[in-house]
Amino acid sequence: MNTLCISPSTYRHTTEVSRRLGVNPLSTLLVAFQTLLHRYSQAERITVQAIRKDSPGGNDSHAGFELTTDFSGDEPFRTLLERAQESPAGASLRSTEAIQATFTVNDATVLSSISRTNTQGQLELRMTIEENGTGLTVQVEGTAGQFEPVIIERMPGHYRTLLEAAIANPDISDHKLPLLTETERRQVLVAWNATDTDYP
Repeated sequence: MNTLCISPSTYRHTTEVSRRLGVNPLSTLLVAFQTLLHRYSQAERITVQAIRKDSPGGNDSHAGFELTTDFSGDEPFRTLLERAQESPAGASLRSTEAIQATFTVNDATVLSSISRTNTQGQLELRMTIEENGTGLTVQVEGTAGQFEPVIIERMPGHYRTLLEAAIANPDISDHKLPLLTETERRQVLVAWNATDTDYP
């Protein structure tokens, strides 16, 4: 399991932008996860099952729901959020302000892009997001032994980078949202400079 903290300022900005756009912060966090999966897999439809943890024992009728987002149009992040609110899952997304949820995807078409070759059995990837008193804690976990460890390790950082960019400019299209962390960008720059050799 790989864990990362989202800063209080990013969490606060996510909440403010979500409300300004007329959506619940949970919608923004979920659609950002779907967008990340789309960028990894290039699949046009991403379906994620979500379970909220705000109802003890899971007795709330809105505790579990499923959201499918269509990425075929390469539309602004704002539009993806609006569609999520208007979808059958919209009632569940609007019914709470609490941020305690687990997002699960088990679509092999989507997950094959980040799984190890020749894997067998059910593929499943989970992201858990919880308030930690100031910001958010993000945890990513995949089926043991079936995913490339480096991808699972980097995923929380990619998620944070994408989320920060999406709330900074909700009108940007999903394919233009950055994924690389600052450390990864520096590594790419160093590697590029190392190959930029002057020849006589």
